[in-house]
Order: sequence, then C-alpha cells, then structure tokens
Amino acid sequence: MYISRLKKTESIDFTVKENRKIWIQLVNGIVSVNGQKIETGDAIAAANIANTKIEANDNSEMIIFDLPA
Repeated sequence: MYISRLKKTESIDFTVKENRKIWIQLVNGIVSVNGQKIETGDAIAAANIANTKIEANDNSEMIIFDLPA
C-alpha cells in the first residue's frame, strides 16, 4: 500500500510487477490514470498492465494498493 500526494500538473509512473494488480482510491482531488479521469471518492483498478501513469489535474491525495493478481 502506498500513499501519494501530487500537486496540480505533477505525475508519477507506477510500475506494476508481474502477477500483480493495482487499486487506486482517490481520497481528494482529480487525477487521470492512463488517460481516464477520476475524482474525489472514485477508485479504479487495473490488472495485466506493466505501467500506470497518474497525472494530477488538481492537488490530489490517493492510496495505491498493490495486490496479488
């Protein structure tokens, strides 16, 4: 589990290891995850991907769960 705080326009690239998936819970703000916009309270899951790009459209806080596939 990771906690991330991004300021508007900041971004991170999160590498998803083999046989893992991620769940991103947005606590506050607006971000785009691989181009898909989510807002405060939203969550998004991804499996079978190697990298995830998270871009802040506003000051944002999120929890990233690294889970077994």
